[in-house]
Amino acid sequence: MEEWKAVVIPEFPTGNGKVDILIKYGGKLYGLELKSFKTERAYKEALHQTAVYGRRLGLKEMSLIFFIEAIDEENKKKFETEYIDRDEDGQITVKPIFVPVLS
Repeated sequence: MEEWKAVVIPEFPTGNGKVDILIKYGGKLYGLELKSFKTERAYKEALHQTAVYGRRLGLKEMSLIFFIEAIDEENKKKFETEYIDRDEDGQITVKPIFVPVLS
């Protein structure tokens, strides 16, 4: 079995005051966009923004990590739904993940 070594590349500043993380592992590039959850409107904008960023990197999939004070199961189901963004060049899937942070 071949051992894979990961390379983690933080990107900052991103222009939105956040840090994005790129991970090269097993010959593949993975992208993580990190944000704080504020409003549903900002959530929808973040999905599209992440798709644009991932497409620019040549990815077919990105993870969008939202930090939030707390989230119940109903809202977790509602908001952790894959978002597919399509354009003339194809499509990219954004996978939102909510991470509750305890005070």
